[in-house]
Amino acid sequence: MYYYFNLSLTRIPFTDTTLFKQNLYTAIDHYISEKNYDKSKTSGENIDYFVNSATDIYVNQISIPFFSVVANYIYKAQPLVNGLIIGLSIATLIIAAIIFLTNKYRHRRFRYLCYGLIGAGITTAVIPCFVLLSGKIPQININTRSLYNLFISYFNGLFASFWIYIVIILVLAILTLFLYMKYYKRAVSEHSN
Repeated sequence: MYYYFNLSLTRIPFTDTTLFKQNLYTAIDHYISEKNYDKSKTSGENIDYFVNSATDIYVNQISIPFFSVVANYIYKAQPLVNGLIIGLSIATLIIAAIIFLTNKYRHRRFRYLCYGLIGAGITTAVIPCFVLLSGKIPQININTRSLYNLFISYFNGLFASFWIYIVIILVLAILTLFLYMKYYKRAVSEHSN
């Protein structure tokens, strides 16, 4: 997906028109020779103009409408998203440090971290679950099949990244839950002695 966005921003055409131009030139040459028309310099320039115009129409017909506009917005939002992810990661580390520094007992530290991670996992899962359970994505009405496929593949990739984050968060929550139980049993056994 990122590759296509870069292509659209650098104005490199998505389609290779070499074969189309070759076939069109061959068909025109065949037609000229079949009808015994004279091919002069002027007619050669006219043929070049015709082929270039036909190529532009061909590219416009098979290209994805508004893709460069949408790609430009997504490309410009990428640094913002990266900054947001870095900022949230730093905030998470600060909160974890506060939890560790403000609690005397280890089992409480891991219990609060487990609560926080479970909450983060549930919060992260809300958006993709709501969108997927609503069933609205396959019903989106987009005129061109190529834009529809692009849209669906982009959002499937986006939801896959959400699920990867959710799994990582829940694995960390399970790890902190086991650490909490381990230190809680140790604290109970030390307190009872």
